Amino acid sequence: MLQKFKNSIAFRSGPWAHSILNILPDPVYTHAPDAGFNLITVTGKAFLDMLGECLFSVMKAWDTRPGLVITTDGSCSTDDVYNALKWWKGPLEVISWETSRDWARLQGLHNLVDYCEKRPLGKKLCFTLHQASLGKPILWCDADVLWFKHFSPPAINDSFQVRTTVDFQPCYDPALYPIMPDLEITKPWVNTGIMYWIGNMMGNQHVQDLLPGIPSDGNHFTEQTWIALLMHRAGFPFLEQQLYVCFTHDQRDWHISYRNQEWICRHYVGPVRNLFWRDALALRLGI
Repeated sequence: MLQKFKNSIAFRSGPWAHSILNILPDPVYTHAPDAGFNLITVTGKAFLDMLGECLFSVMKAWDTRPGLVITTDGSCSTDDVYNALKWWKGPLEVISWETSRDWARLQGLHNLVDYCEKRPLGKKLCFTLHQASLGKPILWCDADVLWFKHFSPPAINDSFQVRTTVDFQPCYDPALYPIMPDLEITKPWVNTGIMYWIGNMMGNQHVQDLLPGIPSDGNHFTEQTWIALLMHRAGFPFLEQQLYVCFTHDQRDWHISYRNQEWICRHYVGPVRNLFWRDALALRLGI
């Protein structure tokens, strides 16, 4: 009974840490050399606090500073994002999600337009492809990621490549299985919480072959499934699983999860969101 009580308290500790973070002063930005790529993400009213802690961890862990390009999911304005991140003194551009939707429409990607208009993850896919089409290397980063060590872009000599992290389970949309029937059993499983894109996306044949297959009525996992198809069809390598981690087995632990680890970053998916806030608080306190 006592152990169950401890487990319950540990699992519910995230909101306490979040509340403490909300009363701490804004971080003080420190300047560093340009990273040479943009960090991009989608945010909304429910994720602004989380994004702030993600970016604080970037500032503390990295020896460089990326440019930030952020789009909204429609639940907040661009001014809301600028205000929440006013402490970030590096390059920052915030655009509405409609900007990427309109790009997709100009490209004739009407299924992508529909998916973007209907689903938050459609906005993520549309925004990512839009930014990847502009030529500058990009690092997509979900808001529920914390960084512990410097990120060095992988050395890539190909004209185009994507690197993603590895998932501990397949989280895919079965509607796309006809394109690759064995996708669900093909390892590594793809997680798109962290993605590095470099090169001429629109000139890649695999991209062009797969773009028409984006379903207009896609679901929460369609974006990740489409990227998984691209990764496996093109044979792109993955970011190191032991350094870019994602797992949920420690959701009831009390310890700071990143201590004495070699991790570059951790993706705190839903079941371990409590650990995100606790680890974020520990980072802010310098633990």
